[in-house]
Amino acid sequence: MREFETTFKEGLRGGLRKGFDNSRNSEALTEAFNLKCYENGIRPFIPITWVSGWSLDWPYPQAFVGKNYRVLATRNRTYEIASDFDLVKALDVPEGQRWDFIDFGDYLLLVNGSTIVVNYNGSYSKESSTSIMPRFATGCNFRGQIVAGDIRTDWFDCDRGSVIWSKIGSADFTPGGGSIAGYRHIYWEDNVLRTIRLGDAVVVYGSNGIMSMIPSDATFGMKEILDVGIPTRDSVAGDDKFHFFVDSDRWLWIMGVDLKPKKLGYQEYIETLNDNFIMSYDSFNKDLYISDNSNCFLLTPYGMTKVHQLITSVVNIGGTSYGSISEGSNQDIILVTDTIDFGIRGIKTISTVELGVDCSSNVFIAIDYRYNKANGFSRSPWKLTGPEGVGTPIVSAPEMRVCVKTTPLVSDKMSMEDGIDMDYEDGTSMLYESGITFDDFNLDYINTKVKLVDRRFIRGPRTSDIRHNTE
Repeated sequence: MREFETTFKEGLRGGLRKGFDNSRNSEALTEAFNLKCYENGIRPFIPITWVSGWSLDWPYPQAFVGKNYRVLATRNRTYEIASDFDLVKALDVPEGQRWDFIDFGDYLLLVNGSTIVVNYNGSYSKESSTSIMPRFATGCNFRGQIVAGDIRTDWFDCDRGSVIWSKIGSADFTPGGGSIAGYRHIYWEDNVLRTIRLGDAVVVYGSNGIMSMIPSDATFGMKEILDVGIPTRDSVAGDDKFHFFVDSDRWLWIMGVDLKPKKLGYQEYIETLNDNFIMSYDSFNKDLYISDNSNCFLLTPYGMTKVHQLITSVVNIGGTSYGSISEGSNQDIILVTDTIDFGIRGIKTISTVELGVDCSSNVFIAIDYRYNKANGFSRSPWKLTGPEGVGTPIVSAPEMRVCVKTTPLVSDKMSMEDGIDMDYEDGTSMLYESGITFDDFNLDYINTKVKLVDRRFIRGPRTSDIRHNTE
């Protein structure tokens, strides 16, 4: 029986598929765990550095790096982060929602809807509100003005659906006067969830829509961007160049300074997160983390993967990413291709899988398979590849997915004689060492050798046409 070979290569560059409705034989992955997408392909995820003392109390703490100060904010306390990462200048505060950080260098604000923390020249205090500044729940620095929303105390006819702005270079929100301060109401019957600068505008996010505020003379003009909003205040992250947000239907979007949002996709993965997921952006590395207390996805400019660290906040200091994190128990690398049927609906046999792989740890392969298009996939036993990166799963089905996994062994009872024929019932039973990383893992391609064993749907010499659609 003649054997044919197909290659899966381009799908190893972009990470997870963007939509569950991908066509069969697409070059994309349905699972990419503990990997990260780079320009030249997927490589092992390098864990974020956890700082001792940043105790996790989901969804806290949050770390912020300003022009002059570094701050850590917990559920009911704020700290300054010293140069040696010690936590100093503790301030007890009332619990509210997650914090916004508004930085002006020697002057900064932290707001959570229940209080306003003020740092002026290194001295911290808290206020419920003042005669010139109401309490608000979200805000940003826009060219020396505070632009804030979700007003929590009496302030003219403002409410939680209002946006206010201060005088330039001041925290005085009193309307009128020089360097005019003011306020406006958003277009929708809604609360303001976030106000964040983006280029020459402030973007206002609500649960029923997204709009821009652009300065015009002594006030701000408003313009609707989308008529769909975000589910929570933590469903958006970014900097003054890019925003990322998840809409109410769990689609992920990106928006640049042109204020034109682009839908990226990934709904099927974001739907696996609970309603309290958090988005954190590392602007230095251009890495976006979307995490709840069970799962975390990592988006880079080149694609999305899933990682084992659960992240409430990430900052970059001196080129190193630090975070408040929880370590997941599974530190294996796992990837699974999208559905393949090689363009023929009959039963095929995958006899051999060849991996163009560099890795000092053991590498396993398995095959997901199904016989009925209406059913889910089953998985064959994990099989250890030989030193050449070759394994022989021998699985037959109409539809299949190729699975690759690497996990370091710590048991001397697990040995292989010929590098091919050892079966393992469940790869998750393999032991791993705490803190293991796979810096040397590099997978360039997956070659699959296929035999056509079912000719019921073939008329004529079709076997020469079997191919994985990579063109």
